[in-house]
Amino acid sequence: MNKVAFIDMEGVLVPEIWKFLASQLNISELSITTREVEDYKKLMLYCIDVLNKNQITLLGRVLNSIDHI
Repeated sequence: MNKVAFIDMEGVLVPEIWKFLASQLNISELSITTREVEDYKKLMLYCIDVLNKNQITLLGRVLNSIDHI
């Protein structure tokens, strides 16, 4: 049996979660993805900064926002 994996143009195997979090947390700044910022490390640092500025922690609102996915 042949097995095939498909990836998107950015080489991501799973959808980027930032657009989903942007809508769930009502923070439009989080909707930026690797399409707009190609440097993944810069993008992650930016997103972490946005979360910090909004006092959102991973163990708090982020996990609660994605719990129903």
